[in-house]
Amino acid sequence: MLAMTSEVMDAPAPTRQGSVRRSCRRATTEIPMHDPNAVAAAYLATWNEADPTRRSDLLRTAWSEDADYTDPMMKGCGHDGIAAMIAGARDRFPGHSFRLHGTPDGHGDVVRFSWTLVSPEAARVAGGTDVVRLDPDGRIASVTGFLDAA
Repeated sequence: MLAMTSEVMDAPAPTRQGSVRRSCRRATTEIPMHDPNAVAAAYLATWNEADPTRRSDLLRTAWSEDADYTDPMMKGCGHDGIAAMIAGARDRFPGHSFRLHGTPDGHGDVVRFSWTLVSPEAARVAGGTDVVRLDPDGRIASVTGFLDAA
């Protein structure tokens, strides 16, 4: 894991009048950098896992215990709430799978990526972009999902 310090952000910044404004941050802090591709892969693996027991294992491994998920159609809290939400979506779209669309990116504890939901025949059904906040251990703590036009 890489670490980035805030020394650059702590430098005094000029104001419009040319005087120097002091930054609110005083101490150097380290922000862990996480691999956005690995985060997106773990997230999509959870959604694509058909077996509820294995899906629960993925949730325990990659998601914090009190994680929350919100998008315009669904909401879930904690491993059990998110598992139930995913099960409901899988029941509604049997045989469908989520695929990564584009390249994930992120900084600090935030990762953003886009996905496509495809039918068993590989037809695009829906797509969206999710913004994931990670806990200090790099596990998914919060997801805010945005749906794109189908």
